[in-house]
Amino acid sequence: GLLSFFLPLFNFSFEKEPPVPFSFGVFADFAVLVFFIYTVPLQVYLSYKIGILKNIKGSEIEDYDIPLSEVLNSDVGARLFEEHLVNEVSLENLAFWRIVNTWREKHESTSSDISKIEAQNIYSRYLVAGSVFQVNVSESLILKLRETLTSGTYSVPSNLFDEVQTEVYQLMSYDTFQRFKQTDLFRQYLGLDEETTIAHTFTPSSKMSQNL
Repeated sequence: GLLSFFLPLFNFSFEKEPPVPFSFGVFADFAVLVFFIYTVPLQVYLSYKIGILKNIKGSEIEDYDIPLSEVLNSDVGARLFEEHLVNEVSLENLAFWRIVNTWREKHESTSSDISKIEAQNIYSRYLVAGSVFQVNVSESLILKLRETLTSGTYSVPSNLFDEVQTEVYQLMSYDTFQRFKQTDLFRQYLGLDEETTIAHTFTPSSKMSQNL
């Protein structure tokens, strides 16, 4: 008797509630909420980084003490520097530097006569006066190299091009590379170009990673 009197007061029901029907609107609201939770902080972070990079003036780019070797060891950097050399019509310097590296790497695994023939081809293509791809190096080094190639021996040492290659590298490093560092192509490499800033934000150069 008393139980039947009090149960209605507390609105108790022993019957199961019907399931709540699926609402696409509720799901969409939840998805939008999750999207903003994850993307807004990222957008704020990128805006902060871009703001820092945009404040770097052209003259301050010189403060990035990045050697030519670092740029050449980067796929992006090498491509951008090569583009700069094309603009300056001096691509032969980089081409010579690369082909000598390839020749040296193959030297030990290539027969002596083949290695010498390839060395003579490099000499004819890049070091003979008047050749289309002639590089600007000291005449004394060219004469020294020529004497080795025409000595009558069937083999040539692996360091045959070392001195000439070093001079070409120094020419690029102290001349062409310094002008490259004043171009928009170098800004792209650093990630300072507006079109490439976001792409470079997560892969900065070693110098940038120390300063940001």
